[in-house]
This record gives sequence, structure tokens and C-alpha cells, in this order.
Amino acid sequence: MVQLKTTGKDAGIGYSFHEKSFTWFLSPTDALSPVTISVPHDGIRKSDLKGLFPTRKEGWTGTDGYVWPLVKGIAWNHPINTIRGLLPRFMLDYNRYASKKSFLSYAGILFEDTEEACEDKQLNKYHRVYHQKLVSTVIETKKLYGPKALFFDFHGFSKQPTYGNFDLILGTANTHTLTADKDKQFADFFEGKGYKVFLPSFRKIPIDPTTADWYDAGFTTRNVFLKTGVDSIQIEVSSEIRRNNELAKKFSSVMGEFLRTVI
Repeated sequence: MVQLKTTGKDAGIGYSFHEKSFTWFLSPTDALSPVTISVPHDGIRKSDLKGLFPTRKEGWTGTDGYVWPLVKGIAWNHPINTIRGLLPRFMLDYNRYASKKSFLSYAGILFEDTEEACEDKQLNKYHRVYHQKLVSTVIETKKLYGPKALFFDFHGFSKQPTYGNFDLILGTANTHTLTADKDKQFADFFEGKGYKVFLPSFRKIPIDPTTADWYDAGFTTRNVFLKTGVDSIQIEVSSEIRRNNELAKKFSSVMGEFLRTVI
């Protein structure tokens, strides 16, 4: 494990940095933040490790490019705890079960994960380290801050869903990973800043049965809520925002402003 001290360049926020088994963890030097953000799909470049490990045979293997700079920008604007999985998605998808599995969730909803996290089971230990650190961090924030604790799983999307065109898409298993209306607070705040936000309701939206709802809450969001009870939201950010430096900086700034308002 490596521990370094860094400083958020805009807000002068001090951070401690830890690295273990291809998982990065940053947290404010003074104390954990109530807010934890995970980045599972923007790590090491695919080309760096291509050919060394078996490629996953099922599911998407691409990266969510430019998500990490967004989250780093948020950290400059507001104290957050951040966990980043470094292994590329063609090897290990942190947002999947380590093996094919279904589970009956807290809300009685069957969540079936038909894609395995990895082909090479030696990589399961890296999946385990990532999720153990994530869950233990969120549990600790709940002890420290109670209902103010909040978790976001950050992703990026390029293809718009069948149900509209959006800048930001929230995934909450149709509100089942929430105990309060923080998703609505988020949507109202960002729409007030000019963003188009998809806010899920309690009922699933009608979708062509041949088309999956790609942006509903995945394994990580559901798993964190199931194990911690902390309000958990998956956020998908459009490629237009992520790939435009000015729009990305604006988003990170607005996110920091939102966190100062809601926490």
C-alpha cells in the first residue's frame, strides 16, 4: 500500500492517496467525506495489458473515457472519497458479480447478472479488494454522518436511450436504492443549471422487450445499498460533456456546488 498526500488545486483540499491491488483510494486528509464516488470503467489503457489476460467473452469491454477527470474535478471543488478501479474492462468489469449469479434484492426485485466480471478467476481478488474497500468506506461514512452519507457510481454513455435524449441519466433500480429523495434533489438542481436529466420513477419505463435498459443501476449501486443502507445513485454522463474540456470543468464545478447544498 502506498500513501501520499496531495492537494486539490482549486479548493486547496488536502487528500490522502492509497493504492492496493489496482485500486486507488483518495480521501480528505482531515476526515472522510460524507460523499463517496466510485469509478469502475476508466483505468489503465486497454492496450497496456492486451494479450496478457483472457478477454471477457460476454458484455461490453470498452472504457467510460474521461470519467476520471470529471471525478478528479469534483474532488477539487468539494471533499469526496474516491475509489477507482484500474484494471481495464476487457479483463475485469468491477460493475459485475465475480461470477454469474442472481440475487433477490431488498425490494423483492430479481436482479439477474448474466455477465461475469472476468474470465481469468485469478482476477477475482482484485474485484474483491475494490468492493471491500468501497463498502467499508461507505459503512464508515454512515457511522460518521448518518443520513447525510451518499454514494455515487460514475459512468459514461455515448448512445442515447430509447426513451429520450439526456445529458445525465440516473440509475436507482427505480428508486429502490434510496431512502430519501436525493435523486430528485439532484435532478432539480442540475435541470436548474440547464442540464437534461433522466430521473427514474418507482415504475420501470416501457422499453422494447428486445432492448435492455442499459443505464439502470448496476451491480455496484445495488450492492452498496444492500450492504450499507446508504442512498446510492448511478450517474451516467454523456460523451458530449466528458469529451469537451470546458463542459467537463463546468459539470465538476456544478457537482461540487450541488454537494455543498445537499450535504
